[in-house]
Amino acid sequence: MKTLKISIAVIALALASVGLSRLVSTSEQFAIGLISALSNSSIDHFEALLPTLDEFQSAMDQNREIYGGNLDAAKQDFSDVYNHTFMPSVLDSYNAVRQQAASQGISWSKVSFLRVTMDEEASSPNRSITIYFSANGQVRRLFVEKAVMLNGQWKIADKISMI
Repeated sequence: MKTLKISIAVIALALASVGLSRLVSTSEQFAIGLISALSNSSIDHFEALLPTLDEFQSAMDQNREIYGGNLDAAKQDFSDVYNHTFMPSVLDSYNAVRQQAASQGISWSKVSFLRVTMDEEASSPNRSITIYFSANGQVRRLFVEKAVMLNGQWKIADKISMI
């Protein structure tokens, strides 16, 4: 009888803990991923948060009516902008954030994620995202100027900065 009561109590606790857990939103997953990428010395983790050229070109294919007969030329033009403007700019902002954090004594491996806010009222598919985190006992903010939802995940579509 005692074993039965203990078993019932354990099952009740297990069921209660399932009810207490919450789903992490895609914006929270993105924010945690960005903080994790900044804590890594390799830029590869950060690049995983950027949309690939293939993802952009796939979106162009899905909206081919916008481009009419100029889709191939538009893809080539976009490829040039992506490789020579977008990628260098975003990677420069990543390096600037890492340098700014280092100058302020912030160790990304010791940062605690607090919350994330998003510009829900934006009329375009791009959203600005502000990530709040704790570092050295202070609340800090990381700002993503534009993020875009691609394949169910938020991706960085412009610069990041610490504010």
